[in-house]
Amino acid sequence: MLGPAGWAALLLLTGAVWATKANTLRSTPFEIWLRRTCFGIPNGAINALPVWHAESQTDLTAALANYLAIRSGMVANVAFGGTTPIQSVPYSRIELRVALPGWDAARGGWSVTVTSDSDNRVLFSQSQNAPGMADHQQSVRASESYPGMHQVSPDGTALVIQGHIWVAQSRTPGVTMVADYWMDRTDPGTRMGLTVSAEPSWVNSDTTEQWRVK
Repeated sequence: MLGPAGWAALLLLTGAVWATKANTLRSTPFEIWLRRTCFGIPNGAINALPVWHAESQTDLTAALANYLAIRSGMVANVAFGGTTPIQSVPYSRIELRVALPGWDAARGGWSVTVTSDSDNRVLFSQSQNAPGMADHQQSVRASESYPGMHQVSPDGTALVIQGHIWVAQSRTPGVTMVADYWMDRTDPGTRMGLTVSAEPSWVNSDTTEQWRVK
């Protein structure tokens, strides 16, 4: 097994090969990951996501968790999916979807949090058996008629968390979702994590994917 130094060397070598290519093609999660490393090429479309610094052990841990998540097939999508007036106030629909491959309820744990980029207000948060965190679920409600929805259900060998919430446009110019997944909640080394952000569709964003919750 590779130690921290071995993983760092492997990630640096991979970054050197792919960083330039990542800037010229449509961004995949791996290419976005590359831009956040020390090989990153400046790109205004991902300003909402912090850049990892090679000298930071915390950043190295986060980068490794993201890399393992991408390689495993873990998926995290968040997007602005439409607007509607509620009591004459414009609201945006935020859609989210997270897929956790190889989910085993007896061993695994996860947490998902969506926050507003303007004030870090929590818009949606849920966890199940996440280390150091009590199981919980919370989400904003626009009104009784627009309460939002979410569901957690198996999909083959994966667990899927998906749904939508309604948020006031004036307070929510963008959102960030953090998804963490432990295949074995007793082993911190199995943690995988993805951080994605979204802005309204008229803003070009590599991390925004438009899709609909059925």
